[in-house]
Amino acid sequence: MLSYLVCFSMMAIFSIVASVSCRDSSGDSVDWFVGYKLPLIESDRSSLSGLSFLYADGRSISWSLPQNISSNQSAIGYTLSQLYSTLEDMGTFYMLYNDDHPGNGKVDPYRGHAKGVVVFNGDSGFWLIHSVPNFPATRQYLYPSSGLRNGQSFLCISMKTDSLSSLATQMLYIQPSIYLSQLPNEFASRYPDLQKVIGKKSLNKTAKVFYSVAQLVSQSGVQFTSFAKHKKFEKDIYSELLAPKLRTSLLTETWLNGPDIYSELLAPKLRTSLLTETWLNGPGDLPSSCSSTYKVNNIVSVLIDGKQFKSSKDHSKWAVSADKRNPMLCIGDINRQKSQSKRGGGTVCIRNAQLWHLYNGSVDEIEPCRSVASRPNWLTRLWKLVTGIFGNRN
Repeated sequence: MLSYLVCFSMMAIFSIVASVSCRDSSGDSVDWFVGYKLPLIESDRSSLSGLSFLYADGRSISWSLPQNISSNQSAIGYTLSQLYSTLEDMGTFYMLYNDDHPGNGKVDPYRGHAKGVVVFNGDSGFWLIHSVPNFPATRQYLYPSSGLRNGQSFLCISMKTDSLSSLATQMLYIQPSIYLSQLPNEFASRYPDLQKVIGKKSLNKTAKVFYSVAQLVSQSGVQFTSFAKHKKFEKDIYSELLAPKLRTSLLTETWLNGPDIYSELLAPKLRTSLLTETWLNGPGDLPSSCSSTYKVNNIVSVLIDGKQFKSSKDHSKWAVSADKRNPMLCIGDINRQKSQSKRGGGTVCIRNAQLWHLYNGSVDEIEPCRSVASRPNWLTRLWKLVTGIFGNRN
């Protein structure tokens, strides 16, 4: 009996050690989590560091403010510690990708505008999607100074290893800029698309469809929908795919600093109007898209945890449905900008009423639809001046 208990205990310990998954700020395994790194707000003394990190997961869908994001005891730190502890483990598959590499500061404008970490052993693993440039480091947990000033978004999903088949297909469309990877022979033979991704292979020349929609399932059975676009898609993923598929309009928060998978891809596929939060900070930003059945409105101001900030201070990339009857939240890594129509990228969506309320409740102000959006900027300003004086007779 004693030997049985010892054997059982050893198996339990091995199972805990062997499990690769998303982790919370206590280091405990969680099915999924979302995170929001708040921007540096000079008028708010508590936000001066630019390290404040909000966290929520499936056990408690409300914002908490645990360890700041620079701590290796934060949810991000604990999750990535599994990567750093297995760098030399030849049985672990890992892939770190970022269009703005850490260390050497290399910017890759030709491959996907995508940032993330994928780590799996033979049983389980996680996919961490984020928006932070120059992150994560390759050998130890360090949060970069380049990620302090602006807000950043995170989504982590724990999955069984057989999810890599679908995940690899999505990556073929996204074309991530990989700066560190290890592909064990067993993974290469089981998931041939992973070999193509690591080898930076593109789609077949005969390909005629340049987007992919895949259903992903967390370890506990929660459904997620991954939307990925290839650079040849050349349209906005939110309005052309997401909204129609989800059947709802969207509000989007993505850094509008330069085009756009939201209106061209996400909105049609989700069949919903969207609110998007993407970085609004420069020329080439796409205006709110209101010409289709499902609208995509840009979020221009966020109010979260009592902190208010403009989209120009937020490098996050997330969207919520405009209809609470279809409560969708999407977190990804591509902006609503013209320059990004020729870049790969994607977003991952979950239908969850509590999570929808959490993010929709942070929408402070949206960009309205523009009836004169097609006019040049100078003509738009002139039109506003004229109609402001004489009124709009149309």
